[in-house]
Amino acid sequence: MIAAIEVVDKRPKGPVKKLRSLFHPYELSARVKKQNKISILQLTYKQYRGAFRIERLVPYLRGCSRNLLCSKELDAELSPFRRFECCDFAEIMMLNFVKDILKKAEPFSRPLKIAYLDPMGNYPETAESLLEHTSELTVVTNVPRFYETVSDKLSEEKGASLIVSNTIDALSDCDILLCSEAVDIHLPLPADAIVFCVEKPCVSLKNTVVYEYCVPVPYKYQRLKPDHLDDFYFLSALYSLCSADELSRLVPISCADGDAVYSAERLSGRLGAVGCTA
Repeated sequence: MIAAIEVVDKRPKGPVKKLRSLFHPYELSARVKKQNKISILQLTYKQYRGAFRIERLVPYLRGCSRNLLCSKELDAELSPFRRFECCDFAEIMMLNFVKDILKKAEPFSRPLKIAYLDPMGNYPETAESLLEHTSELTVVTNVPRFYETVSDKLSEEKGASLIVSNTIDALSDCDILLCSEAVDIHLPLPADAIVFCVEKPCVSLKNTVVYEYCVPVPYKYQRLKPDHLDDFYFLSALYSLCSADELSRLVPISCADGDAVYSAERLSGRLGAVGCTA
């Protein structure tokens, strides 16, 4: 079972209500929802006085994952529990969206130069999937040995060229860059390259950089979702904590850079602007 926590600030302003809160500092309600073998405990903590205290929720959390679904503001208040955070679902949605763009943009007048920045070598399967759309893929990683087996396999079976490098200079001529982690350094990218990330970069890049993916919650999971949770965050938890593997087949309907929203059609058109489409 997974647990979702919502803290509602109900601290009173009037003197009478403030006096009452001395004897009634908080109110806690619990509700369990079940659907398709998935159970979610929804805890609502109404705070009338004092600070949020996780120990008040511990009796309800027995048998639940130690990864709790909640707002980022609660992260420091959850010990010995922790806020759920995982990029596995975001990695898949990023890849699915890029592949959708590439399908809409094909055919190409020249080989599309795709680069993949995977510092820890966590997702070699992403590189293998990208080679379905280009014969020129560059992987930049701190652990090149993790990609040696994949590179040999693709070379033998498909004749594909997988260039593995441990320096960011290898990104200097790419048309599209995918990043498996938050970018925390400036990258030597062409000005018209499109960058896809699993989370917001820690540094400012001059390129079009998208990191938010819009994925509607499938109907069968809608009644499970707590209202206070973001759709993408909720789906990520279902995928990572509840083995909802079918969610990996979803394709985002759009992506965003924090301000502008981009459809797959809009970005596939951008490939024409950099001279990639026929």
